Amino acid sequence: MRIRTILIAAVSGSIAAVLALALISGLLAQRLSAISQSQTQVHRIMKEVTELLALTHEYAMYAEDRAAQQWKQRHAEMLAGLSVARVGRPVDALAHAKSLGDLFLRLEDVGKGAAGELKVRRQQLLLGQLLTNVRNLSDSVMGWSDLLVAEQQRDERNFHLVALGIPVLLLLLLLMLAFVLRQRVLRPLSSLHTQVTAVAHGRPVPHSASQAKDELGDLSRNFDAMAVKLVAELRTEIAERKHAEEQIRHLAYYEPLTNLPNRRLLYDRLHQAMASSKRNGRHCALIFLDLDNFKSLNDAHGHDAGDLLLVEIAKRLTNSVRGVDTVARVGGDEFVVVLSELLADRDQSASQVAVLTEKIRATLCAPFLTTLAQEGNADITVEHLGGASMGVVLFKGDEMNQEQILKMADRAMYRAKQAGGNQAAFAPVAD
Repeated sequence: MRIRTILIAAVSGSIAAVLALALISGLLAQRLSAISQSQTQVHRIMKEVTELLALTHEYAMYAEDRAAQQWKQRHAEMLAGLSVARVGRPVDALAHAKSLGDLFLRLEDVGKGAAGELKVRRQQLLLGQLLTNVRNLSDSVMGWSDLLVAEQQRDERNFHLVALGIPVLLLLLLLMLAFVLRQRVLRPLSSLHTQVTAVAHGRPVPHSASQAKDELGDLSRNFDAMAVKLVAELRTEIAERKHAEEQIRHLAYYEPLTNLPNRRLLYDRLHQAMASSKRNGRHCALIFLDLDNFKSLNDAHGHDAGDLLLVEIAKRLTNSVRGVDTVARVGGDEFVVVLSELLADRDQSASQVAVLTEKIRATLCAPFLTTLAQEGNADITVEHLGGASMGVVLFKGDEMNQEQILKMADRAMYRAKQAGGNQAAFAPVAD
C-alpha cells in the first residue's frame, strides 16, 4: 500500500472516529439535559402531591370551596407536568393522578349532600381511598425519581467513558501511525542514509531495506540501481586513477623508450648499493657505457632505427647482468650499470667486473638486424655493427659520493673512447 494512502486512511479514520465519539457525546449530553429537566419536574410534582395531600385534609375538615378550587388547580398542574414528562415516567403515575381527580369529585359531591351518619362514612371511605391513591402516587413518583437518578449516573458514566475514549483513541491512532511511519518511512530512510554514507566513503553498498510497493520502496529500488551504477563508475574511475598514478610514478623513475630506470632511480639504486656495501664490506662497481657508431645509424636510417637499437641494447644489457644489478639509461646513447654485492677483495672484484665487461662488450658487438617500413616503398632490412666504450669505477661504502663516482666513470669511458672504443677502461684508485 502506498504511504500516501496509509496516511489518508489514518487521518480519515481518526476524523471519523472523533466525529462519531463527538456525536455520541452530544447525544449523551442531550439525554443528561432531558434527565435533569425530568428531575426538576419530579421535584415539582412531589411538591404538588404534598400540597394536594394538605388540601385534601383541609377540605375533609372544613369542606370549603376555596380548598376545593386550590386542590383542582394543583391537580391540573400536576397532570400537566406528568403529561409532559417523558424520560422514565412510570405508567401508573398518570393513572394514579387521574384517579385522584375522580375521587375528589366524588368526595366533593358527597360533601354537598344532606348531613348524616351515611355521609360521614362515605366521606371517610372516599378520603381513605384518596389518601391511599396519594400515597401510591407519591411512591410512584419517588420510584420515578430513583430511576432518573440511576439513569443519570449511567449516562454520566457513559459520557465520561466517551470523553476518555476520544484521547485514548487518538493516542492509539497516533501510536499505530508512528509504528507505520517507523516501519514504512524511518527504517527505509535509515537504510538509504547507510547507502549514501557507504557510497560517499567508497565502501560496498548494501541493498535497501524497503522492498514495499510504495514511494520509499520505489526510491530504494531506484537508488539501488543508481548506487550499483555509481559504484561501478567509481571503481572504474579509481582503477583508471590508480593506473594513471602508476604510469606517472613509472614515468618519474623509468625512461619511457627502453623502460629502464632513469637518472633519478639510478641515484636511488646507487645510494642503496653504497649503503649495502658499507654494511657488508663488499665492493660495488659502476659501468658508464656510450654506444659506438650510434650517430651513423641515426644519420643513415633515421631516429626510428636508432630507437629500435636503443631498445635492443637495453634488452642485451639487462640479460647480461644479475637480478640484483641495475641497468639505467641516462642520456641519448648513454647507459649505466650498477653492480652490487661483489667481493670484499678489490682485485678479485676487479676481475669479476672485467669478466662482465667483456661479456657486455661481446653482447653489444653482435650484429643488430631490424626491418624498417618505408612509406610507398618496400621494407628494408638494416644491419648495424656497433659496440660500446665503457668506463668502470670500483668503490666501497661511502668513500666517494655519487657525483664523484659518476664523474670518474665518465672520464674512464672517454679514455676507452679515445683508445679506439669498443673496450672498457677502469678508473684509477686515486683518480
